[in-house]
Amino acid sequence: MNSPRENTLHLLESILDSMNEGFMAWSEDYKLVAWNQLFLDYWHYPEELMKVGLPLLDVLEYQVSLGTYGDPGDNARELAKSHMATVMADFDKSATPDGYETITKSPSGHWLHMRRRLVDGFGFLTLASDVTEKIVAERAAELMHDNINSFPDSIIMLDADDRVTFTNNRYHEIYPFSPDKEKIIGCTLEQLARMTLDSGTVEHPLAATDPEAWVQERIAERQNLGISELQSRRKDGRIYAIKQNRDEKNGSIIVTSDITDQINAEEALQEAKDTLEARVEERTRELQQEILQREIASRAKSEFLANMSHELRTPLNAIIGFSEVMLREVKGPLGNASYQEYAKAINEAGDHLLDLINDVLDLAKVEAGQWELYEEEIDLQRLVDWAGRMVSEQAASRQLVVVSNISTGDDAPDVVYADERALRQILLNLLSNAVKFTDPGGRIEISRETNAEDYLIISITDNGMGIADRDLERVMEQFSQAASTDTRDHEGTGLGLPLVRKLVELHDGKFVLSSKLGIGTTVSVCLPPERRVRQGNLPGRT
Repeated sequence: MNSPRENTLHLLESILDSMNEGFMAWSEDYKLVAWNQLFLDYWHYPEELMKVGLPLLDVLEYQVSLGTYGDPGDNARELAKSHMATVMADFDKSATPDGYETITKSPSGHWLHMRRRLVDGFGFLTLASDVTEKIVAERAAELMHDNINSFPDSIIMLDADDRVTFTNNRYHEIYPFSPDKEKIIGCTLEQLARMTLDSGTVEHPLAATDPEAWVQERIAERQNLGISELQSRRKDGRIYAIKQNRDEKNGSIIVTSDITDQINAEEALQEAKDTLEARVEERTRELQQEILQREIASRAKSEFLANMSHELRTPLNAIIGFSEVMLREVKGPLGNASYQEYAKAINEAGDHLLDLINDVLDLAKVEAGQWELYEEEIDLQRLVDWAGRMVSEQAASRQLVVVSNISTGDDAPDVVYADERALRQILLNLLSNAVKFTDPGGRIEISRETNAEDYLIISITDNGMGIADRDLERVMEQFSQAASTDTRDHEGTGLGLPLVRKLVELHDGKFVLSSKLGIGTTVSVCLPPERRVRQGNLPGRT
């Protein structure tokens, strides 16, 4: 059985350990009397160190060994003695009526509210309360307060009774007529509205005609629950966006942003956009009118040339016919050798002129939509052979080799569904160009192939003078040639290639021109799969 003294000591220890504060007691001569475990945990004191009668200097020496006062080195005892005077001064404060109080961070990481009192006839009692949560919350609030104060927008907070509880710095810049940060706290919403009205900055019409109604309207707006937004324009031209979030229990937070620059930029952008759109519309109308006028002029020209076909060809055919009669001396001898030469010159000039007129009229008919396709099945080999014979005499005179490699490689020849007259003109124009622009002794090759899209491609390749890259687009324009009229030594109107392309496009095909100056030229006529005759693959057939 324990003695009454032992029971008393055990009860005291239980009471101390059940406390929610750290506890330590010192005698008047600064020796340890009592403590609880919570105090040891806060300050990381080991139990083996703690004993009744332990001098304060020994405890201080232990703190020095932990690095509380810097690097102790090998003189922890001496360093403890040097700090003893400061600690004794703190103990002396405990003897004053107010006692000793401080907030400090312990080695355990806790923020502690330390309090020490002198008990007469006993010694010093020290209490340590954990205030970590409070300190952290206060510092977080300070940090938030500093951040809110640095916001570029005005912020004001009101409680549920519409009294001001907080404003940031920007609020007083936007509302300079309001009381300063200290005096504005507690002001009512109505007071703020009247201050704003009295400032003379309000541009709202109601503020001038019925000021009281304006004040009541502002108060009513601020008492709407939930999120609301509005814009306010002042007499100085500044524009503000005001956003409010009001809760019936917690009150309101109102954020005011200066959006003047944003609005001005948006208005300027919209004005520029409207101006640009108006200019684009105006220019579009002008271009459409120009295109319409060009189309009308082009159509008139094409219709005129198409209608002139009979009027131009009839007298020209008469000239050619009569010159042939004279050359053959059908009605008897001309009587003079010079007349024979004149008749020959007239005949050759007439043939050349007829070819040119035919090209002009054919192109005009295509552009005027007056060329009608008379489609039929055509043996491609036969057509190529015909075109070769047409240029054979001219090619032979220039010592050119013309080679045809369009065989399919089997017994089934290429048969296409097309307008034979158009295909004849295509092939003859392309071969004539190749002969015309290939130097004597050159080579011209006619070939065929099919591509991945099953197009039938007929190509004519020569090793003539070629065309410069810069001229490739120009030679496809009407009445244009690669060489200027001052430098070229070949006759022609520049209508051959444009006419060929138009005729190919009438067959839903593609015309491709590729050339390298000094190397040669390849022109390709690409006919779509539906133009190749197969069973069940003829346009309009089933």
